[in-house]
Amino acid sequence: MAMVLYPLSWFSLSASYWIFAFIQILILGRVLHLLISIARLHQWNRTEILFLAIVFCAFPPLFNALLLGNFTLLVLWGWVELYRAITMQRDRSAALWLVLTTAKLQHTVYYGVVLLAGRRWKTLFLAFGVMVGLVIVTSLALGPTLWPDYVKLLAQLGSVFDQYGITVRDMINFKGLLVNLLGETNFTAINLVNLLMWVVSALVVAWLWRGSWEPQSPDFSLKLAFSLTLGLVFSPHSNVQDALFLVFPVFLFYMYLRQHAPTQAQTLGWLALGSPTILLISEFLLRNELPFHLPFLLLLGLAIWIGNVLR
Repeated sequence: MAMVLYPLSWFSLSASYWIFAFIQILILGRVLHLLISIARLHQWNRTEILFLAIVFCAFPPLFNALLLGNFTLLVLWGWVELYRAITMQRDRSAALWLVLTTAKLQHTVYYGVVLLAGRRWKTLFLAFGVMVGLVIVTSLALGPTLWPDYVKLLAQLGSVFDQYGITVRDMINFKGLLVNLLGETNFTAINLVNLLMWVVSALVVAWLWRGSWEPQSPDFSLKLAFSLTLGLVFSPHSNVQDALFLVFPVFLFYMYLRQHAPTQAQTLGWLALGSPTILLISEFLLRNELPFHLPFLLLLGLAIWIGNVLR
């Protein structure tokens, strides 16, 4: 990714930011177009599609992602394209999009678990081949110690507290909740507990995807929504802007509910419409009043709700 963005260094900081912001806007347009296309394919009406566009564009984490200029929106694009490639049985495209989503590796692991448990060997082998090629090219261009140093950096960043711009208290995941409840003095134990829960939840996802692989089945969207949501809950690193990832599991869950539980679909729809207001209230009025972040509560509630429907 650094090599792709290297040309931005030819410009001033201000110009580079606006160029990257323009690229982000193009990605935003593509993601919205994809979601609307999938919605139309499943015969959503005009009102539902209008509300989809409004909620997505008004979702506060989207503004965080655009202002910070990080890769959250890029990886969300990869998530949606990967889902589309899987449902259309395009293994090569799926492999390429899987590689793209590794720009935020911690949010790609569960997609990988889904493909592994679903025995999508061709997709995984192709993705592995592309990754090996990228490792070779970047190592030749930037030096052989690049990737070992990167692995060491990841291990270091996973264990730091309030350093390098990593504020664990503000994270919208299980780790952030534990830090707010138990305090930073227990951070080492919290890290171990979160890692254990991350591994256990990954095993739950793998168990969920046993059996036949049927991407055209309505249950496929439901199981994928649960898998991605669970991955967000126990992710080792998830900042406020990463709440943007919630858009896709909610979209998949609503797509399932509107066919099998219309009343619950209406409830989810109204909650989605109110989510921008809820998150703004949480950020500006309740942030210092609650021992947890409201976005995490919404995330956890969504995981429980989807899990209950899955039973």
